[in-house]
Amino acid sequence: MTELPSKEARDAVHKTIASCGRIEYQTLGKSILGEPIYLYRVGRGKRNILYASAHHGSEYLTAMHLFSLLLDIAEGSESISGELFDEFSLFFIPCVNPDGVDIALSGFRPSPLYERQLEMSGAENPEKWKANARGVDLNHNYPYGFAEYKAIEAARGTVEGATLYSGEYPVSEPETRAVMRPTLAVDLSLVVSLHSAGEEIFYAPKGQDVGMLADRIAGMLGYKVSTPTGTACFGGLCDYTGYTLGIPSLTLETGRGENPLPISEFFREREVIRQALLTLPTLLPKGDL
Repeated sequence: MTELPSKEARDAVHKTIASCGRIEYQTLGKSILGEPIYLYRVGRGKRNILYASAHHGSEYLTAMHLFSLLLDIAEGSESISGELFDEFSLFFIPCVNPDGVDIALSGFRPSPLYERQLEMSGAENPEKWKANARGVDLNHNYPYGFAEYKAIEAARGTVEGATLYSGEYPVSEPETRAVMRPTLAVDLSLVVSLHSAGEEIFYAPKGQDVGMLADRIAGMLGYKVSTPTGTACFGGLCDYTGYTLGIPSLTLETGRGENPLPISEFFREREVIRQALLTLPTLLPKGDL
């Protein structure tokens, strides 16, 4: 994928992927405004890896990275070894938050939530919108540290809007529920969540083996391994999968600059991120971490 992931572009890419015969797919659910949230599967191996991106609307370049890799696989790129898919099954959720991506790319469109969105945004530029259509930051809506985060929200006066509001209760949003389905139904060896920006990696749960995996992929990408602080410590996908479910989990903060990043950042990192995502499964030890 070499164009911004508008609804039209996403639909076209999905059609190509779904018709190639190499990739299975299913609809995990729908967004607040009815957009499908797809899960794609490549391979029939017994070890399962989950990649997810675009939790935040303004971080839509992360969706481009997963869609681009899926298109390479769909088109039978000779640079991708078929042996990888004998041992591993790779699961992709390229666009967790399609409504948020559409807001960040095109602004607020007519919908039952249009007036509410205008009110929530205030003077906020829609290009910086991270939340879903209802004003919930999906990467604070998972069931980990929710009560602690609610105390932070109360102290900060955080309300529904472009970012940081966690929702009325854990897993209140259909997008979060959609992503949680494969984390509970599939025996996962690794979860990787793509965000932007900062060129750093967070990992969970804390432990030498998961830390070593983070160090190796950070060295490959030229990133640094960091420890999240403040609001970044609660309610994220990798907080939930790492600490609640005990699945080794990595958060990749891709790109440099301030969101939304220019498309040039996608092209600058495209090849190294593609290679990292294909290499990550092979870095896992034969036994569980």
